[in-house]
Amino acid sequence: MDEIVFSAIQLEWDEETRRTNREWYGFDFEQVRDMEVDDAAYFPHVAEGEDRCLILAPIGDKLFAVLVTPRPPNLKVLSLREANNREMDRYEQFWET
Repeated sequence: MDEIVFSAIQLEWDEETRRTNREWYGFDFEQVRDMEVDDAAYFPHVAEGEDRCLILAPIGDKLFAVLVTPRPPNLKVLSLREANNREMDRYEQFWET
């Protein structure tokens, strides 16, 4: 997956998934628009038969993990939560290389 520029891409999501994400993690998919994409680390992979990308990037002073899948011309948000310790390490390693 190429670099993502959120201001140039229309985001989409399933409303039920959005509500579930807010209940589980306390974050709304609208917050993806606030990710600092210049500081993002991208990790493409395939899951459940579709291309996906884990994006680790700051929102404010915290590191977040957002899972997306391309739905041309849109980008579908699947999950948004704070990054866990393993992802924080992965993010730091990404920028060290």
